[in-house]
Amino acid sequence: MASPSIAIVLPVYNGGKYLQESVASVLNQEYKDYEFLICDDASTDDSYEYLKTIKGENIKLYRNEKNKGLFPTLNFLIQSTQSPLIHLWSQDDIMYP
Repeated sequence: MASPSIAIVLPVYNGGKYLQESVASVLNQEYKDYEFLICDDASTDDSYEYLKTIKGENIKLYRNEKNKGLFPTLNFLIQSTQSPLIHLWSQDDIMYP
């Protein structure tokens, strides 16, 4: 199987207020040749519980056992991708069609 053409990497920390709309905006894209890598950085809100409900072959969900901070989490996600292109995504971003 070929690598997806782009990776969307999403570090999450206590983003429950925004996550559902942000994630839905990615998943509702017509373009489907992507992988969506998400890492919850030991959130203390309901972020991880929501993220566990998301289904899809192109979604990879990770969780840090303890809070590592933004840049170690981003580095982990970037190193985990198989895609030649990477798009950094924030938990409060909205992707338009």
